[in-house]
Amino acid sequence: MHFYRRITLSLMAAAGCLMAQNPAPVSVQNPASNILPGLPNFGIAQGSIFVVYGTNLGPSTISVAPSLPLPAALSGTSIEVSVNGTPVTTPMVYTLNTQVAAVLPSNTPTGTGTLTVKYNGASGSTPITVVKSNFGISTVNQTGTGPAVVTFGDYSVVSGTKSAKAGDTLILWGTGLGPITGEDNVAPTPSDLGTPVTVYVGGQQANVVYRGRSAEPGLDQINFTVPSGITGCAVSVVVQTGSMVSNTTTMAIASDNGACSDPSGISVSAFTPVLSSKGTVSVGLIDLFQDSIAINVAGQKINQNVGFGSAVFEKYTADQIGSITGLLKQGSLGSCTVTSFSTPLNSGTPGSTTAEPTPIPTVIGLDAGPSITVTPPSGSPIVLKPTTAGQKGDYSGDVSAIPAGAYSISNGSGGVDVGAFTKNLTLAAPVVWSNQTAVAGAPIDRTKPLTLTWTGGDPATSAYITGTSTGATSTTSYGATFVCVAPIGAGQFTIPSSILLALPPTNAQSLSSLGYLVMGSMSNPVQFTAPGLDFGYVLVGGASGGSVTFQ
Repeated sequence: MHFYRRITLSLMAAAGCLMAQNPAPVSVQNPASNILPGLPNFGIAQGSIFVVYGTNLGPSTISVAPSLPLPAALSGTSIEVSVNGTPVTTPMVYTLNTQVAAVLPSNTPTGTGTLTVKYNGASGSTPITVVKSNFGISTVNQTGTGPAVVTFGDYSVVSGTKSAKAGDTLILWGTGLGPITGEDNVAPTPSDLGTPVTVYVGGQQANVVYRGRSAEPGLDQINFTVPSGITGCAVSVVVQTGSMVSNTTTMAIASDNGACSDPSGISVSAFTPVLSSKGTVSVGLIDLFQDSIAINVAGQKINQNVGFGSAVFEKYTADQIGSITGLLKQGSLGSCTVTSFSTPLNSGTPGSTTAEPTPIPTVIGLDAGPSITVTPPSGSPIVLKPTTAGQKGDYSGDVSAIPAGAYSISNGSGGVDVGAFTKNLTLAAPVVWSNQTAVAGAPIDRTKPLTLTWTGGDPATSAYITGTSTGATSTTSYGATFVCVAPIGAGQFTIPSSILLALPPTNAQSLSSLGYLVMGSMSNPVQFTAPGLDFGYVLVGGASGGSVTFQ
């Protein structure tokens, strides 16, 4: 089993050009979770693997520790951490000009200190926060989000086609459980560290049977049993140690260890047969929504009532289909996910970093006619027209209301690529967030679960709850957003404290701090057919909410 090599080496980036300058470390992070500085669950645990990002940190070609024990210096690079006046030298895992990785010694004092990278006689420093334990879950895509690296007892990875089931004992991989008594540069003796750990799967507490080191320095595993009554392709997995919560990841659970499924979404596997036979898949997506949001910004109230309709008809390759499955795949019922962000405010100064925008896949638009007409049960028809002149397959329009009743959606006589179609559907009364006033009327305690209740809505569809809190220092803007999915028919949902704790506290008096909570619904994708389309879907939703204070 070589998870240590697989996890640490997968963090390597392509090498850039080495410049004759001092090392310039910018950020210190857990390489599994990638939690960013400024967030409440940031901190490097004693005895854990960590990664330093920056420039001029090491050689232009990756250099990896060839064997154990891990060396104190590697290809001219070494790292020293000093907290409360006590310096320690970290065992090196790998070094590269843009990032270096090492293991934080278990005897490093906790608190805020300084990390210094030395390379070929030059040095540069950056702050570091050391905590006793703060587990980061390794993910398949190495970003800290999405499917977790969780395996069966034979080390085969849980996936959408080989799901876990209730009662299975699985291994969750990551780093940050806390210190050990032995040396951190050699293979540790696997033993349960006794760290107070809670594993939440789909919001339910799982039974933990082991939490400790694996057979490699800094690499931890948590063995747990899958709770009953949970299925889905994106069931949330979160680990809490004290008040520190991990990154939010997902795993697939089915009743028979087979392929997973989500009633509220469509996975990429739905398109696989067509992609395999044709090389492309033609998809149409029609979306109607209406939001009512009231936000307070430093005492100023901003009301936003927005109704919007859109339709997209496009042809995708296998590499491009992910750009739309994110819209269709709405998450597993009963689960919450968290995404975080951190942006340097001095992005134009030396040593700062600016994230590159994610390229938008180039897809082929499909002409579905001059317009898409949505006829509601009362009032004027909603007409979706081409968004940009000369651009095929993209339509939009305003929506004044989405009342309950019978609807008809049509593209008239059709277009060059997509023939005529008519889809009839019936919508239930929109969902109403019934305890909104009570929830928003007082600060929300992030250490306690929060229950939302609602009425109305189609019992067969899904409720969506999203919350965001942001903050800023003199140099950095940061924040986190959660999204929870629940069955409308339940009439209520409790957001776990393990999710709320990932949000930074809100300062309602600051222009740089914003907190809001929104509750709404989104229909399950309703399929329609049309000449020229392999798949067609209609989504209808709406939400209400506004400013809150997370404390």
